[in-house]
Amino acid sequence: MKPSYRILFLPLFVFLFLSINLFTGCKKEVEKTPIQQTALSEHRITGFLGDEEITIQTNASYFTDATDTNGVEEHQDNGHHDSGDDDDDDDKSNLVTGCEWHTTDNTGHNTTTGSVSVHKEVFRIYVTPFINSPYYDMLVTGTYNFLTTTNSKNGAYLTMRDNNGVLWTSLGEQTGSIFQILTRGANEQTFTRITGAVTCKMYNGHSNMKIFTGTFAAVSGL
Repeated sequence: MKPSYRILFLPLFVFLFLSINLFTGCKKEVEKTPIQQTALSEHRITGFLGDEEITIQTNASYFTDATDTNGVEEHQDNGHHDSGDDDDDDDKSNLVTGCEWHTTDNTGHNTTTGSVSVHKEVFRIYVTPFINSPYYDMLVTGTYNFLTTTNSKNGAYLTMRDNNGVLWTSLGEQTGSIFQILTRGANEQTFTRITGAVTCKMYNGHSNMKIFTGTFAAVSGL
């Protein structure tokens, strides 16, 4: 009797099909990827907003973002995207790497409680992200300027909610302010850990300003 090759082939085909789907279904998303942690995590913003003591230590996520100078969103992690625009500025990208803290209420509504991010305009680099790490290079230790209404492409950006839930941001005049990255951890391919110190003016969008002085320990996307 001849062996039934159809019977042998069918299980092999099913095994390969399931294996391929399992592999492709486990790709890790980088943008706003949550770090598994308790509500009181190692990632935090602490300090004083005016006279009010602030501690933001809820669940944290790291993220990256890239858009060209015309506002076209680009591919995740590679810092370039051919939009078909012949504008000279199309050779530049606006990169963002940062950490976001958030809470979720009983209805599943997600509220951002704070964030730390660094923004930079760069020339596009057409190489694999595993060879080049533009986001990691953006987080070297040192002192950074802030994003302002007149400088919206390069600098640090900070947000936080006070104890009454009011949102404050650093987008505004920042003469005399300082943002420092004090330590940068290893390149973990999709994220790294940074610590820093900040003293800056925070605005609530209603002509109110308070000084925030504090520190942060964050996980930032790559």
